[in-house]
Amino acid sequence: MEILDLVEGAFGTSGAIKRDIVDHAEYNAARPAVFDVLARLDDVRRYATVRDLWSDLADVPVE
Repeated sequence: MEILDLVEGAFGTSGAIKRDIVDHAEYNAARPAVFDVLARLDDVRRYATVRDLWSDLADVPVE
């Protein structure tokens, strides 16, 4: 849930790319561990919603 709370604002009507997501986490002062997880996201993929992140982060619990 921490990741969801920190980055959900990065997703507009056209979704978000990794850089948008990381920028939003930085803006919200995320912990270093969050950045370690976000580093695993695909560099070029556009994620339509915050929940789409879990296709690349399947081992990270959503709750």
